[in-house]
Amino acid sequence: MKRVFQIVGLSLLATAAVLIVMGVLMPKHYHVERSILIAASPAQIHPWVEDLQKWPIWANWDRQDPSLAVTTTDNAKGVGASQHWQGERSGSGILTITKSDPAQGIRFTTKLGNGAETAGSISYSEAAGTTNVTWTDEGRLPSFMGGFIRGDFEDLLGHHFEEGLRRLKKAVEQQPHN
Repeated sequence: MKRVFQIVGLSLLATAAVLIVMGVLMPKHYHVERSILIAASPAQIHPWVEDLQKWPIWANWDRQDPSLAVTTTDNAKGVGASQHWQGERSGSGILTITKSDPAQGIRFTTKLGNGAETAGSISYSEAAGTTNVTWTDEGRLPSFMGGFIRGDFEDLLGHHFEEGLRRLKKAVEQQPHN
């Protein structure tokens, strides 16, 4: 009986060691990108993207975490604008716009409460009376578990981007155009 416990114990240790090694070796870098065509010019889209006070209308954050509290700096538009958030499910973080160009879009960094940093952008590409708007985010997931959750994380973030872009399209296309 003692031998059976030893074999079971060693098997569990070996399994744990294999999982740890797999977790360390699996890729942790993620890249999520989603696009949508909007029947508007970049100049008509940009005010919705560069103004962080407009993000709650389309960006979809609060629908994933009803406890989410978001505050925006006094300067809510363009380079240097930032928003802080805190939520039970979402944790905490800060998003800061690092580049803003009405013809090309914005770039931003995100610093999460756990110390992780990501780089993102919302870019525009105009063609034939429409604009292709692309939302991108990339970063690195935590060392051990990141490799195991990467696919699910990319799917979840991708779904969030798709819903946000659909809401942006609706907001932009419903506004009066000059």
